[in-house]
Amino acid sequence: MLAGQPDFQMSLCCFGRGVPAGYALWQYDGADWRLKKDASLPGARPSAPPKVAGLFAGQIRATPSVVAAADAAV
Repeated sequence: MLAGQPDFQMSLCCFGRGVPAGYALWQYDGADWRLKKDASLPGARPSAPPKVAGLFAGQIRATPSVVAAADAAV
């Protein structure tokens, strides 16, 4: 993500990999997971952070983005 904009070019490469809504990268800071990169396509959002604690500070995990529900804004 550059200047708050998702990296759509990287998301486009992932359709064949079963990630049609894009992906998110999460970084473990030693206590919690922090969103490092949001490469979700328009209409999608990052999924929840990993539930399992990281093994070390700085660890990166990728999760698939999910299509945002139409009623989420209500």
